Amino acid sequence: MHLDCFRQRQVENLSLLRDEKIRTMKKINTLAQLLLLSIMVNATGTEPIDNLPLFGLSIDYSERRGFLDFGGNHTESLDRNNLFTGGIIMGKRWPLGHTLRLQIAADIKYGSAADDTLAAIPVTDVNGVVTFEPTLLTTALFHGGCVAELHCPFKVAPNGQWFLLGGGGAHITRIREREEVLGNSQIQVTGDPYVEGNKVMFSASIHCGLGFEIIVSPLFGVAASYSLRYWYPVHYGMTKDYFPYKSVGYRERFFSHEFNIIVLVKR
Repeated sequence: MHLDCFRQRQVENLSLLRDEKIRTMKKINTLAQLLLLSIMVNATGTEPIDNLPLFGLSIDYSERRGFLDFGGNHTESLDRNNLFTGGIIMGKRWPLGHTLRLQIAADIKYGSAADDTLAAIPVTDVNGVVTFEPTLLTTALFHGGCVAELHCPFKVAPNGQWFLLGGGGAHITRIREREEVLGNSQIQVTGDPYVEGNKVMFSASIHCGLGFEIIVSPLFGVAASYSLRYWYPVHYGMTKDYFPYKSVGYRERFFSHEFNIIVLVKR
């Protein structure tokens, strides 16, 4: 009888061990599933944002400084008024692993600034009366380019994240000066030899910044970013005011504060 009781206890112990082993395996399996799910969420949770086409608006506020190069390490610095430009941006994103992505975008922008007040010139009105009016020199700048940048996102919400950005671009710039009567932009002065005509230039830039983005619906997301760009978009041979018969190298350094508001289109 004692032997039967001992055997029964052994069976019960084996049964308990088997049940405990099953429960342990279930716990391990559950933890493994949760870990796998966590890895999948971390690896693909930002994918809807990281792999989307985009378009939006872009505004630059550029701090300008002009430089005249007379050769032989002789340069002169010129004050230039700051410049606002605005335009559109379009591009595409591609994920590069779990912590980086690449964005390539094209932008087109336009802006103008009043740069100088020139000497008074004779102006004849419709009645033949001649008056001397001061004139205003304005600079119009149009530029387009292709910009590539790397993003390092930091997820802070299920559908939103901050990101650091940095990169560079290649640009084409057209600059045009215009002389008009001060206070009356309808009267434009033409044929002034000291006013530069259209100039077309190529340049490169580097920039870095910070942004935030969020998926707001099953159809689209939005992102906002700020970046600081360093570049020399204006450089040409200047003739006005200095050497009318021999051009002097002229360039402008821009520190551009760029603000972008873009829409991310989910396909």
